[in-house]
Amino acid sequence: MPQDPFTFLSQSAKSDTEKQVEDAMRTARSVAVRWIGLGRKPSGQVRDYLRRQGFDADVIDHVIDELKAEQKIDDMRLAHKKAKERLGAKSESALRVSLRLAAQGLEQEAIDQVLEDRPADQELALAALQGKFTVPQPGAGANDLKLRYNRFLMSRGFSPECIRGAIREFLKGTSEPDDFDD
Repeated sequence: MPQDPFTFLSQSAKSDTEKQVEDAMRTARSVAVRWIGLGRKPSGQVRDYLRRQGFDADVIDHVIDELKAEQKIDDMRLAHKKAKERLGAKSESALRVSLRLAAQGLEQEAIDQVLEDRPADQELALAALQGKFTVPQPGAGANDLKLRYNRFLMSRGFSPECIRGAIREFLKGTSEPDDFDD
């Protein structure tokens, strides 16, 4: 039974196109795995790298999904690790951590999950103060110390209300007045 030559040509052209897509995906995956190496990289960084290498968006999406399934890319684990580094004396506000993680190329879903698991900003601000400063001695220039604490916590991204509460808690038990009007 003779086949229509146009059907045969369209089938072979289609398979050539499919073959090119498969080759592109295989090449992109190889490039991504080589670039990741033994380290851990966020999906956003891998995506940007593959885009700079000239791969198609569809190919990149497929490769990213494949690498996530194989756990060669794990944004959740990276987000938890990086957010944990910003606790205690190095505490930063939720907003600052969110911006830091987004800038590093982590997915928003992973960032949101990490922020849900973190303590409240006021607790973190107090931990940052306790890690950086010792409790002041009575009469040790209260205004200068409050300004110093305030600047320090502002640099960590905490809100003014959070800062006031953390400083009040930090100064509790000292003879320093806890108002911020002076």
